[in-house]
Amino acid sequence: EDSSKHDIMVTPNSLSYNDFDITITHHHSDLEGRETVENLETDPNSTEVSFEPQADQSNESGAIDPIEPYLETLESHPFEPTLRRSSRNIQPPRHLKDFVTNIAVSHPLEKYLSYSNQPKHHVAFLSRIEKQKDPTTYQEAKDQKIWVEAMHEELDALHKNRTWELVTLPVGKRAVGCKWIFKTKYKSDGSIERHKARLVAKGYTQTQGLDYEETFAPVAKMTTIRILLSIACNFEWPLFQLDVKNAFLQGDLQEEVYMNLPPGHLMECTPSLVCRLKKSIYGLKQSPRAWYQKLSDALENKKFIRCYSDNSVFIKRSDDKIVVVLIYVDDIIITGNDEHEMDHTKWYLHNTFEIKDLGRLKYFLGIEVAKSKKGIFLNQRKYILDLLKETRKTSIRPADTPIEVYPKLDNTKDEPIENVTSYQRLVGKLIYLTVTRPDINYAVSLVSQHMHSPKAVHVKAVERILRYLKKTSGQGLWYKVNGHVNIQGYSDAD
Repeated sequence: EDSSKHDIMVTPNSLSYNDFDITITHHHSDLEGRETVENLETDPNSTEVSFEPQADQSNESGAIDPIEPYLETLESHPFEPTLRRSSRNIQPPRHLKDFVTNIAVSHPLEKYLSYSNQPKHHVAFLSRIEKQKDPTTYQEAKDQKIWVEAMHEELDALHKNRTWELVTLPVGKRAVGCKWIFKTKYKSDGSIERHKARLVAKGYTQTQGLDYEETFAPVAKMTTIRILLSIACNFEWPLFQLDVKNAFLQGDLQEEVYMNLPPGHLMECTPSLVCRLKKSIYGLKQSPRAWYQKLSDALENKKFIRCYSDNSVFIKRSDDKIVVVLIYVDDIIITGNDEHEMDHTKWYLHNTFEIKDLGRLKYFLGIEVAKSKKGIFLNQRKYILDLLKETRKTSIRPADTPIEVYPKLDNTKDEPIENVTSYQRLVGKLIYLTVTRPDINYAVSLVSQHMHSPKAVHVKAVERILRYLKKTSGQGLWYKVNGHVNIQGYSDAD
């Protein structure tokens, strides 16, 4: 035999089973302890496999040799190694155990967040509101001087307005609780206007028929807000924002309501004393209605006409002059084609109520408004960033679409999740985000169909929306000047 045929020093051009001699060992179950070894030799010049078994008494009985199926498989399916991910736990070296060796974020938020297309003054405004974090409880605020002063200012305003009187709780009566809400107010240039502390009654403990009767009070629809901004953009009207200070304290309270002393009150240590409310206060069921009634009466006295399609919009026409006032509780937007009439309206409201002029419209109900000569851009960038921080999803991998191509959210056999409330709360926030993000409408509508019994697959679908929002946090609605002057209507099949 030619020795060069199997020279181990020769490097083969390709690896194939035709290049080797194969020895296969098998065991017969009927011949215990007997082992048969056959040699499989292949011709290097031929692709056919030749098999010549050795003489064996076990084949004389006509039984099928168990080696033949293996040879057929070998001919039709050459050996290919299976690739898989190692399941071995990877541990850092022992000498690095006491050090933090990996603090980098795989998908940093800064990579998908850009301010390059924003004006410098608007970037300064966004940077301030994104860095500010307001306290959520009285315990967090009581050690910060600015918030202590804000609480004292609120209490002084309540006493000045004679909102309550301290009395002993009558027998058979129940007092509602109260808590502090803290919010930082900004000017149009992004600077801090004031730190606002608001005392809110826990109105959810009130009983209908005993503590209140009528509660309904209209607020501006989001559709109305977008339409008003669109009209102002097309006609190049200026937009101004007003904030009513202690708005609900202006309303008159008709029912007999008692409230516990607020946290931080000087008489808080006297448990027998309560506040008998004489004026409406934030949190009470009837407070929005009382405030709206008083504000609408004041506007109608100045010949403003309530809009038929949305009662939170008031319009005043004088010859060719138009002034529009939009109300959302204690936040007011004023626009029109005559700035003198607008200034007169602001002066009248300031004399009737205590009002803060916040200047040009920049930030309204969590919506950022950037106005230029080319149009108005609306988005909820800060709202998205706060949502990612709240859910601890700032470093998740972004997604290109808000939902998978073929989502399978129905007929799942998974068990419902334990914390249903957190799912419902998160989906509710996503619903509000659709105000300026219609691209997530369909995805949000799907996950909102499972609010009653969410499962793991639904939570994963919500996380997919958050991944998409991380990549597209700067997107929003763009209203171009004279870009949408025609009315377009849409309807479904029925």
